[in-house]
Amino acid sequence: MRTSLLDGKVAANYGPVFGNTVKQGFYKVDLGKATAINEVRTWSFNQNGNRGTQRFTLFGSTADSDPGWNVADPKLFTALAEVAAEAAQRFLATSVRRAAGRPLGTFRRLVGTTLPVTAKAENTAFQEFQVLPARPIQQE
Repeated sequence: MRTSLLDGKVAANYGPVFGNTVKQGFYKVDLGKATAINEVRTWSFNQNGNRGTQRFTLFGSTADSDPGWNVADPKLFTALAEVAAEAAQRFLATSVRRAAGRPLGTFRRLVGTTLPVTAKAENTAFQEFQVLPARPIQQE
């Protein structure tokens, strides 16, 4: 089983999935420094035909030190997007971005809080997270 969501690989397996009945799982990405973010992409595998659906909320934090996990604290985290996407194929890809190429914001860390995707409280088989930095504005 894979243990990283930041290795550039998508596989037909569970990946680093949260166990059944985990009502809210947290994935955290530390970018190492405050970074202007253009887009966040996620991939999941529809393991057993029921774990490809993605239900998560994406948060950003500018805190220099680890802000912990309390994403409800507006002093530490900014809510960026809620994603609810049904998997119709073997793999599902989602993208969080703003219109007209504007950045999502500048953050040091991103946290995705996940919710179960089946009536049995099974969780998504996430395969990969990709954070794309914003490009510098070109001066004419």
